[in-house]
Amino acid sequence: MDSLADTGRSRAVIVGTGRYSALPHLPSVTRGAAQLATALTDPRLWGLPAAHCRVLTDPPSATTVLDAVRAAAAEATDLFVLHLAGHGFVDPDSDELHLALTGTDPDRPWTALPYRWLRHAMQHPTIRSRRKVVLLDCCYSGIALGGSLAGPAALGDRVAISGTCVLTATAETRTALAPRGEPFTAFTGALLRTLGTGVPDGPALLDVETIYHHLRAELDARNRPIPQLRSRNAGHRIVLVRNTATTAARPPAGTPAGPRRRWPAAVAAAAVLLTGADTLPPPTPDLPVNAVLACANPAPPPSPAAVDAETTPAITQARANRKTHDRIVIGIVSGRPGHTERCADGSLRGFDVAVGEIIAADLGYPPGRISWTELPVAARVSALQQHQVDFVAGSMAISTERKRHIAFAGPYEISAQTLLVLAGDTAINDPEDLRTGGKTLCGVAGSTGPEGVKPYLGDAGQIVTRTSVDECLRLLLRHQVEAVTGDRSLLVAYDKALAGRTRLLNTSFGDTAYGIAVAIGDPTLRQAIHDILAHSYRDGRYARAWKDSLGRLIPEINTGPQLTE
Repeated sequence: MDSLADTGRSRAVIVGTGRYSALPHLPSVTRGAAQLATALTDPRLWGLPAAHCRVLTDPPSATTVLDAVRAAAAEATDLFVLHLAGHGFVDPDSDELHLALTGTDPDRPWTALPYRWLRHAMQHPTIRSRRKVVLLDCCYSGIALGGSLAGPAALGDRVAISGTCVLTATAETRTALAPRGEPFTAFTGALLRTLGTGVPDGPALLDVETIYHHLRAELDARNRPIPQLRSRNAGHRIVLVRNTATTAARPPAGTPAGPRRRWPAAVAAAAVLLTGADTLPPPTPDLPVNAVLACANPAPPPSPAAVDAETTPAITQARANRKTHDRIVIGIVSGRPGHTERCADGSLRGFDVAVGEIIAADLGYPPGRISWTELPVAARVSALQQHQVDFVAGSMAISTERKRHIAFAGPYEISAQTLLVLAGDTAINDPEDLRTGGKTLCGVAGSTGPEGVKPYLGDAGQIVTRTSVDECLRLLLRHQVEAVTGDRSLLVAYDKALAGRTRLLNTSFGDTAYGIAVAIGDPTLRQAIHDILAHSYRDGRYARAWKDSLGRLIPEINTGPQLTE
């Protein structure tokens, strides 16, 4: 097999579970999943269309993963790539490999995803792909290949996916490694470095076996877990990417011209690890958004003081309920310019942060007694349900579906949804323009953006989801999608920071009401926050918070929206 797979007939599903309720968090897994999607969709390497590469971050259930795998594998008629990363453990009763999900408790194996269910999903009669590559980055992942823990009928049964190559991070008795201070896990980091920098003196096209030997040599030299490889029907010869070390790795003919490609900072930083350094600071985004909003101020705005003049019964009761709690835990979504920014000095600033501080102050918690928990968009509901945070001030849209699981105070912001396109794109000037031409858009998974734009898509329209606006914008700048959909109050900052490379549509659709989210079983806290928001609208604290953050780009909004019951 000496050719790249047909990108139009291939699919990939990348699953990364980095947050857990009963296990240590693995943020490097989430970063690795996003960067692997970037690598596979890079025209220099393979050029898989973004719409054909699905990323699942912190999936809530085994059903979510299995449905995505079966659907994507059924669409693929050439190559199907499946990458799974996170905690893995062995079921003591069956010796089977289980993949941990966000809500998994190892003492309750039925809350995890058994690897054999994935094999069954990929053996379904609807699966037509000729070639399959499975990458497992978890502890004891070698069990998927067979061996002593798998029983005597190991190899034939365990890799019983016709035409498949299975590459695992470890042997069946070894734990995987997520080195402290490094941006990725040991296995996925080495894989990204191999894809990004290539294999010196290797072939022009990198098949799985060549990648495996390169990974094995690097990881062995660094005394890290050794990957394992098994295949059937010459699966080890499946080509994944072009070799950037021996070829110019030019995009295939017909790829639209765009800005000169540069590897994301996270991958470039990972390549430095080849020199032997054991630690690196976390990767930084390569989109210069902080230069235009909250972090642009030389000094942070003063923290809001508590206002007792309008204390209500709900506020009084909420304070009494929390008198034994020394700290308050607030969930936020990081990396949202104007809303939540992590500045160079380590401080958090932005509109969501300021609103959270106002609420905390009136509940009796000055800034020094606030614990900020940065959450992925898709993890906000589960964080509340599992009582990991007291409330979420994370640009969370109030919706009927979400009200089934959590409660809202507010809203504290109203923002219309709009589109961001490339500066030279004259084909999209209105949401109605999306109905023709099979245009592809990107929105943030777990947000209301992808659902809000669906009414404007024609039969050929496609919506791609990623875990952050940053990832969507990288697809846009590489001409892999035609537009990014999201709230105007967020996209306006990116448009300004990108300095003429993009264009924000003047038209908008679907107002979004952001609320403060609380657990559904705490009506007192919800009403107290509702009352505090009303106070902040009247006493000027809300207006000051807006002026110091989003007001730099959207000055016309300076008072609070109408509160709803």
